[in-house]
Amino acid sequence: MKLYISGSGTNLILFFLGYGQDPGPFQSLQAYLPDDSAMALVYDYENDKGDFSCLEKFSKVRIIAWSMGVVFAPRTVQKLNLKLEHCYAINGTVEGIDDSFGIPLSAWNKTLEDLTDEKHALHFYRLMCRKPALIKQYLESGPKRELQSLRRELEFIKAYCGDMQTVPASFYNKAFCSLQDVIMPPAAVKLSFKRAGVDIEELNSSHYDPQIFMRLTTKPF
Repeated sequence: MKLYISGSGTNLILFFLGYGQDPGPFQSLQAYLPDDSAMALVYDYENDKGDFSCLEKFSKVRIIAWSMGVVFAPRTVQKLNLKLEHCYAINGTVEGIDDSFGIPLSAWNKTLEDLTDEKHALHFYRLMCRKPALIKQYLESGPKRELQSLRRELEFIKAYCGDMQTVPASFYNKAFCSLQDVIMPPAAVKLSFKRAGVDIEELNSSHYDPQIFMRLTTKPF
C-alpha cells in the first residue's frame, strides 16, 4: 500500500481509494479541505504493508473508504492508535469479493483474465464512471498505473478478501450505496451493511461519485 499526504492541520481526512487508483483524480479535493485539516490517500493494494504511524499525531481522523478501500480500511486502522471521528463506506463492503456480500468471485476472475492490455484497463475506468462527461473529467487526471501493477493488485486483493479475516461491517458509522453502480452490486452493499445494522444512504450515481467524496471531505469536524 502507498500513502500520499497533503495539506496541513490538526485533523485528517483519511481516504482509502479503490482498485486501480492513484492520487491524480483526487487531488482536486485538496482545495476544499477544511482549514484545520490535512488529507491522506491510501492506494495501490499490491500488498498490505506500509508504515502509517505518522497518522497517529492527528487530533481527529475521518475515514472515507471507497470500493475495495472498504476492505482495507478497518484492518489497517485496527493496527493504529487513531482518534476516529466518523468512518464512512462508499460503494464497497468489508467482504469485498463475495458471491452474496460483494463482487462475485467469477466477475473478479474475469476482470483479471481480461486485463491483458491498456484498452481493458481503460474499460474498467469507463464502467466505473459510466456517464461520458464524468469519464472525460476522470480521465483528464486519471491514474498513471502500469498494467503489471494493476494485475498484481487484482491478485493481492483476491487473496486478501479470501483469507477470512473480515472485520465487522459495524466498523463503519454509515454506508453509501450508488444505485447505478455496475462494479460493486448495490444489492450486495445493502445486504452486507443491513445485517450489521449500519445506516445506509442510497445515491443516484455510479461507482465513482465525486459528489459524495466532496460532501464527506468538506463536512466540518
